[in-house]
Amino acid sequence: MILYNDIDTNKKIYISEHYFLIFFSFLSFLISANLAWFNPYQDAQVYKVMEIPFLWQFNRDVPVEILSSTGFLEYFERDPTRIERPGLPFLAYIIGHAIYALIFKIVDLPIIYFTAGSYVLVNFFLHHITSILLYKILKIYFSENISKIGIMIFFLNYITIRHFAEIHTLNMHLLTPIIIAYLTLNFLSKENFLNLFLLSFVIGLLILIKSLYSFYITVLLLLFLKKRYLVVIQSIIIHSIPIIIWLLILKLKNIEFYSATMLGNVHGQEVYMVTWFLNDLMNYDFQNIFNQLFYSLENFSIVFIKYYNFLIIFIFMGFLNFLKSKNNKIKRNFLLISFLIICLSFIQFFMAKKNVTHMYMGGDYFLLCLFYILFFLKKVEPKKFLVTIILILAFLINTIKLPYVSPYDQKGVEWEKKFKPNSKSLKYFD
Repeated sequence: MILYNDIDTNKKIYISEHYFLIFFSFLSFLISANLAWFNPYQDAQVYKVMEIPFLWQFNRDVPVEILSSTGFLEYFERDPTRIERPGLPFLAYIIGHAIYALIFKIVDLPIIYFTAGSYVLVNFFLHHITSILLYKILKIYFSENISKIGIMIFFLNYITIRHFAEIHTLNMHLLTPIIIAYLTLNFLSKENFLNLFLLSFVIGLLILIKSLYSFYITVLLLLFLKKRYLVVIQSIIIHSIPIIIWLLILKLKNIEFYSATMLGNVHGQEVYMVTWFLNDLMNYDFQNIFNQLFYSLENFSIVFIKYYNFLIIFIFMGFLNFLKSKNNKIKRNFLLISFLIICLSFIQFFMAKKNVTHMYMGGDYFLLCLFYILFFLKKVEPKKFLVTIILILAFLINTIKLPYVSPYDQKGVEWEKKFKPNSKSLKYFD
């Protein structure tokens, strides 16, 4: 495909550019870690993990994320909710226990604080590494100035900030496609087995963090259309290796695998995911399938509008300008990619039975939207300082809810009760 000719995914990033990436990594994280000050969720209960409003958590799934990280494997025997995506809990477990072993005599805190902190640390490095890969992608197609503006949009998009310091995997909808895109371009620039193995194996690891397949299927379809049939088969097999290893570990530990995606409703879990579609299909309930289809189309559109906010103007302007570009072969290829990404993102949204409350799903096609935004902005070459101010103002407008409530007056959850569902969890606080 001509779109990928003469690309260089290993362009040198200079020290000044690394400083730029690090600065915006920390800026975005610090804003996110202080989210409670902005009164983002009216009537929501918050886990006040510290006395000061720093790293306070608003997601109700936070307890199970931390408990899965603290009692990795052992905790899955009692609550298999995160057994399908052990990636971040595993990393937090390893790092948290290692730090605890080194300094437990100096810092007198229970192990659960170390694993929770390690989860945040892993999340930070995932975002920073992804920003480096994104910058390398953007520098292939845009100037240094426009590429840096792309990084600022990545870090200061208000949905990104909301989930950056969150002890959860929601921002993987943003990160996973960027990582896959970089590794795909790296493979297409030099098609050899090593690059294919790297691409496919990393995708398998990402699936173990969060089961997101839309962007990967897009890649497989593109390779299929390029008649790389053997490559497609090899990639599917290689990406399965980390997943199979995880299943074998569970088998050796006599832990039963549970998939929230496939098994549907279980006791204490209101899960629908793919199961609803299979059940309706088996029962010939096509009316409900069509009803859900139209409902999902409406919600998918609303999520797009809310996620991208005022940036939608630049997305459409960039799209129209791209349609006017002269290179028809590149245009045709990229429009095909755009179509596949949007369609498969919608299918993922539809099959998972998501709605307007799942705004993070808009991250599935962030890279695509960013390309069109930057395609428009390269004509005006705006100043980075101006873009930063506008993005931070957009964050404040979209996040602060009125009437304003001080963090100290926000409703707090007695989080230790949430973290202690039974006596076996008490040792995490010893």
